Amino acid sequence: MTMAGLDRETVKLLPHNMIMEQSLDMTLFVISSWALKARDPSNPEEGIMMSVVLKRKISKEILTTYVPTALLMMITIATVFFKPQYFEAALGTNLTTMLMMTTIFMTVMAELPSTAYIKHIDIWLIGCQLVPFLQVRLF
Repeated sequence: MTMAGLDRETVKLLPHNMIMEQSLDMTLFVISSWALKARDPSNPEEGIMMSVVLKRKISKEILTTYVPTALLMMITIATVFFKPQYFEAALGTNLTTMLMMTTIFMTVMAELPSTAYIKHIDIWLIGCQLVPFLQVRLF
């Protein structure tokens, strides 16, 4: 936070006297730490700087992504034990699972910020798409 030229004469920002009234627990994030300090300790008139460290709540991802995909993987793996005469049922189940995994993958990717690196959830969802694909190839 910086001040305009006229405000510097009438306002003095003291970072150690400022408090944060925001709750640390938010909808999608938790504020794990925050700090207010002078931008330049030798020259306090330069303004103050605030740093906030956010931690993402994992419960939403577990309930909306990992649990449904794990259940779908269980169904997909169960098709391995179908008798050969139920080939069409196993094939339909695996193709439907692939379609559902693609839908979940696209939904999750739309919600997450785009990055240049691969995230763990990318690896999980791509792996979940490969299982039914490989099973269809083996059938």
